[in-house]
Amino acid sequence: MPDVRHKTSRSISAENQFTDGLVVPGHGRHHFMAHAYNSSSFVGTITVQGKKLDQADALYVDFETTLDGNKVKVGEIIGDWVLRIGVKTGNYTSGTIDVALYYSD
Repeated sequence: MPDVRHKTSRSISAENQFTDGLVVPGHGRHHFMAHAYNSSSFVGTITVQGKKLDQADALYVDFETTLDGNKVKVGEIIGDWVLRIGVKTGNYTSGTIDVALYYSD
């Protein structure tokens, strides 16, 4: 993945916790990478969500990308989106995990 410059991250230890939104600007296609790590005690499912830039926070939708444990997923998106990564309500059992979301120009 070339030249990653944009990142949001967080340590998660409960359900309904997400990173701050990462704005992907509207010029062309971008690659994004979702990363879950330091998860030796974590039991749950990590979800990447997105919404159009001008939509309310309540309108985040799940992307197909879900992670558990120490995993990385890569995807592609056309701009004017806000992305976040975290644990939805009902998808957390126990432990702590660090998550990060990046995109490249």
